[in-house]
Amino acid sequence: MQGPLSGYLIEKFDERKVAIAGSVIAGIGLTSSAFVTSVPALILTYGIISGVGCGLAFMPGSVAVAKYFTNHRHLALAIASSGGGIGSFAFPPFIQMLNEYYTWRGMFLILGGITLNICVFGLILRPLAKVSPKKNQQKSKNNKLQQSFDRKNLKTKMMNEERIRFLDRHSYLKIVSFYVLMANSFMYQFGASIILGHLQAYAVYHLGFTTQNAAILYTISGVMVLVFKLLHGVFANISHVQIFRPIYQYIFFYAIGGIATIFLTFDSQYGVYFSSAIFGMSYAACGGSLIPAIVIDISGVESFGVAYGIVLLCLSIGQLVGAPIAGKRGFCFYLDNRRMSGKGHRQEIIMLSLTAI
Repeated sequence: MQGPLSGYLIEKFDERKVAIAGSVIAGIGLTSSAFVTSVPALILTYGIISGVGCGLAFMPGSVAVAKYFTNHRHLALAIASSGGGIGSFAFPPFIQMLNEYYTWRGMFLILGGITLNICVFGLILRPLAKVSPKKNQQKSKNNKLQQSFDRKNLKTKMMNEERIRFLDRHSYLKIVSFYVLMANSFMYQFGASIILGHLQAYAVYHLGFTTQNAAILYTISGVMVLVFKLLHGVFANISHVQIFRPIYQYIFFYAIGGIATIFLTFDSQYGVYFSSAIFGMSYAACGGSLIPAIVIDISGVESFGVAYGIVLLCLSIGQLVGAPIAGKRGFCFYLDNRRMSGKGHRQEIIMLSLTAI
């Protein structure tokens, strides 16, 4: 939910400073969690402080990649976003091992140290110089003179930028399509969070899965997310083929997300395996290169940070409220093996299908 703030800070400062600041805040939060003695204190250190830090550190990488690449931007974004899929495989067993060997306090200390390594990667995010082509040709000849000129005019330039109206700098806020994308993002994550939050309980208590077999469903989805994040970028990079445009892929894969949910209503173990795979294909569309590509088309690269942050905020709100609302409205079939209300499934199908429309 720190997307808009992170985007604004990136626009105000640069990707490197925001990434380092986020890493330090997250590291402090995780390290402090090792010394807490109560649940409210843990909520503060782990839930809020480290959450804010991780939220700030997440955005700079995506924004930097979008600025660094022009010809193969979609593919670059896909490769960068696939790292999150690799982390989802590697870190759960690693964290479990740390907890077993060093207890939860030692685990938080080690995780805090690992998180501080984002500072090192943040140093690699070199801000791009905004130089016109004519100046760029002469840069090798009068580099020192140019740097001196930039320093003298930096203060004047910043003052001029502050005078520009907000809506002029963020003209995408005047475009209806941007608000449609915001609503779409909320609706998709609302439906997807129901699956993510309740799939294992559905498999165990309604279909008779063991806990280990039910966990495989998330692994299947995770593999498909990783693979299709890369494939989305590869396809989007084929710009001369119309059907591979990011917006068309976005519509198609969101649509099959609704179709995948229908298979959960068949009360079949094979159906839930198939649904998990198809859902992973769909879920890759909201966390890979497609949404950034669409946002760039609407806002442009220079305003990408704040615009993408707003979309991420809508995604996070949908993910936050979807599963609890579904549970309250009747998706708690796992509390009673003898009944299955289906209200949650209907909410998933409606939300995921409407996103494609």
